[in-house]
Amino acid sequence: MVGELAIVNTSFQEAYEMNQSVTIDVNKATAVTVSSPVKIWQQRLTLILFVQLLLIVGIFAYKKNTQLNVDAQPLLGTAISEVDRIIIRDANSSVVLQKSASGWQLPELQQLPVDQQKLDDILQKLERTKLTWPVTTTPASHERFEVTDNKFQRRIELFTGYTKKADILLGSSPGFKKVHLRKESDDNVYAVELTTFEFATNATEWLQKSLL
Repeated sequence: MVGELAIVNTSFQEAYEMNQSVTIDVNKATAVTVSSPVKIWQQRLTLILFVQLLLIVGIFAYKKNTQLNVDAQPLLGTAISEVDRIIIRDANSSVVLQKSASGWQLPELQQLPVDQQKLDDILQKLERTKLTWPVTTTPASHERFEVTDNKFQRRIELFTGYTKKADILLGSSPGFKKVHLRKESDDNVYAVELTTFEFATNATEWLQKSLL
């Protein structure tokens, strides 16, 4: 009888241990099943983030390299010394500056002399202005930047005799001491370091002040 009880007790103990083992294995399998997809998605998201970072760095480097490789072109295709007449317009008025043997004059003010220092300053700025990367290249955007034939803040025309050497449109301002600029013969619009108020369209603004 004692032997039989021992056998039964041993069998019960083995069954209990087997059940525990099965339970533990099932729990482990469940944990693996549950955690495995999470880890997979974490790995995928990490990979996607890494690829996005590479793309951002690559695009930034490409744009920077492209901009650096753009050759700066002079705004003016002619020497300032060759210019002998300047017309500056806005939507409502215009002024003519004419060069003569005695210097620059204002034809509409009885040929009175122009403030030479003021004129030299803006001519030097125009001559130093370089065109690099355009803000836009499409004609459809010209009105938005106010550089069309019918909508502009300033229009500056430079002549040598009767030959027009430059036709420059100044429009809206993208920032402090900057203005959008387009050459009349070009669809490209640039942001350059100029201001519209430097190019007055009132003849008295150009008059040599010492005469007063």
